Amino acid sequence: MGVDCLRSVRFLLPDSFSDLGGPYKTVNLFREAVGGVVVSPTVKGRESVGDRGSNTEYVFTKQQHWFCGAAKMKLVNLLSDASLISCHMIFRGQNILCREIAQKQNIPYWAVPHGSMDPWVFSYGRLQKEIWYKLIGKKYFDDARFVILATERERDKMAGLYQGDNLRVVHWPVEPLDVSRREEFRESLRSRLGIDRDSRILLFFGRYHSMKRPLETIEAFKSANPQETVHLVLAGIEYDVSEEQLKQAAGALDGKQVHVLGPVFGEERLEVLLGSDGYVSLSFRENFNHTAAESMTAGLPVILSMGNDLQFSFPKGSDFGWCLGTDEEAEFVSAISSFADAPDSEIRKKGDSAREWACDYLSFERFRSKLLGLAEESV
Repeated sequence: MGVDCLRSVRFLLPDSFSDLGGPYKTVNLFREAVGGVVVSPTVKGRESVGDRGSNTEYVFTKQQHWFCGAAKMKLVNLLSDASLISCHMIFRGQNILCREIAQKQNIPYWAVPHGSMDPWVFSYGRLQKEIWYKLIGKKYFDDARFVILATERERDKMAGLYQGDNLRVVHWPVEPLDVSRREEFRESLRSRLGIDRDSRILLFFGRYHSMKRPLETIEAFKSANPQETVHLVLAGIEYDVSEEQLKQAAGALDGKQVHVLGPVFGEERLEVLLGSDGYVSLSFRENFNHTAAESMTAGLPVILSMGNDLQFSFPKGSDFGWCLGTDEEAEFVSAISSFADAPDSEIRKKGDSAREWACDYLSFERFRSKLLGLAEESV
């Protein structure tokens, strides 16, 4: 595929700001790998948001599900000269617009659902989503050149509704963390928290959203009743769960063994990732989980719920931590207890294995090669 053709790829993502989380990060990785521009239909009122993506054209609209007037005209103009459209997320107006323009202009498009075809997503608002799929979604996926999924597990979960031969799995990439400053960050994190140098830290890192179960993580930690040298650190941005709710859930352990932090960026972010000893996600749904993958490159063993699709991509017989097979609280508690009680040598061994696999299998080079191959086939 020629350079000029690559430049005309368009990535269609609504509200493309960093607080969107995984989809925002993934779309920018797509753009970095293939080239092109992100086109973002964005609800009016967010014009002043500062954390905008680079190489992104924002089109401000009255609402997300139906475009009209000048906003639609601008979107059509931005997309009509594309050699390829990569349309991200579903249940939104951009899916209809993408298919409409693709058919009129004979442009191939990719559909990237970002885990939204997971059965758990249909556990709320089921009727609306089933109607959307029947009227729009099936045709949208059928007509896509490729439907791109982050893991084999995401593909398997989607099979209940869609099994087209255009499904492709491309694992999202992760940039390996530089572990050369690990000891420095271990000391600085423990100093900031006011805990002993030899303390063991389990990290929850992500949005404080009920889907990710931060409250349940605290309850499982309390039920595990680990020795006083084991700590749970939570770092993230408030969504439908507040920092105050988390501190209340921690109760007497707040500030002693459970530490609730706000958002962390830059050096602080590296400090919590490299200064911790393990990572935990008990989330209902993670079709990839960038933070889990990044934690693995930091050499952290992971505790992953069955909602973390990434664990199903691990090689058979691998031991990167504790991969849970149920959503039972007893299994959460058991995994945290095992983490708390494991010898340092076992923690290091699991973490080293996790880092080795993630740095290789989830490399940007592998991701870019797969996407470029699909782009060649598409165009």
